[in-house]
Amino acid sequence: MEERIIAYLAQVKDWSLEQAMDTYYHSRLADKIHEGKNGIQYLDYKVLVQILLDMEK
Repeated sequence: MEERIIAYLAQVKDWSLEQAMDTYYHSRLADKIHEGKNGIQYLDYKVLVQILLDMEK
């Protein structure tokens, strides 16, 4: 799942995979997914990327 999120984030933002990985792992979203908060880990990876982008605003 994380690989899909990182790859899609890189595609959406036109970033390198390294930049997308860094952004993902330093986000509050990654923490929520790892903690299994509110079933968020079961959402589609495209939805998760949108949530991440909304959280970073």
